[in-house]
Amino acid sequence: MTSGINAYRRIQREAAPDEASMGTLLRVLVDSILVGQRALMQSDFATSNKHLIAAQQVLMQLRSAARDLAGELGQNLNDLYAWAEMTLGMANTSHDVVLIDRVVSVLSNIRDGFEGVSEGG
Repeated sequence: MTSGINAYRRIQREAAPDEASMGTLLRVLVDSILVGQRALMQSDFATSNKHLIAAQQVLMQLRSAARDLAGELGQNLNDLYAWAEMTLGMANTSHDVVLIDRVVSVLSNIRDGFEGVSEGG
C-alpha cells in the first residue's frame, strides 16, 4: 500500500518541483494504476487493491499540491484529481477495469502535457 507513496516521496526528493517532476510523478502514478489493473484482470485482488490504494494516496498528495496553485488551473487540477481518486476507489471496490481505463486515459493526457513542457514542445 505504501509503494505509491514511497515512489512519490522519492520523486519529490530527487526531482525539482517543476513541470518535469510532475510529468515523472504522473508517469509513476499511471504505471502503478496499470499494475493494479493487470492484477485485477488476473483476479489478484490483494495486489490490485494495494496498487489502487497507493495510487489514491498519491492523488490525495497531488490534490494538496493543486490547491497551492492559484486560480482556475489549481481548481481544475484539484477537481480532476478528486474525480480520479473517487473513480479508482469505485473501480477497486467493484473490480471494474473500465473505470480504471477512464482514469488512466485522463491522467495519461495530463502526464503527456507535463512531459511535453519538460521537453520544450
